[in-house]
Amino acid sequence: MPARLLTHLRRWKRLGISKTYVVEHNGKLVGEVNKGFGVIVTKAGLGPDVTPHVLRHTCATWLM
Repeated sequence: MPARLLTHLRRWKRLGISKTYVVEHNGKLVGEVNKGFGVIVTKAGLGPDVTPHVLRHTCATWLM
């Protein structure tokens, strides 16, 4: 795990932002991103072609 990410995770735990899981909502594990993702895509005015998979590749491209 990159040192920078580990630093953020420790800070989030200390501040109570993330108590048990890296990705959580109201203290519970977020298992499926697809449920809320469609709503967010619509609110952001993005097209139906925007999926979590597309964003993953976009992120990887930006990181390169």
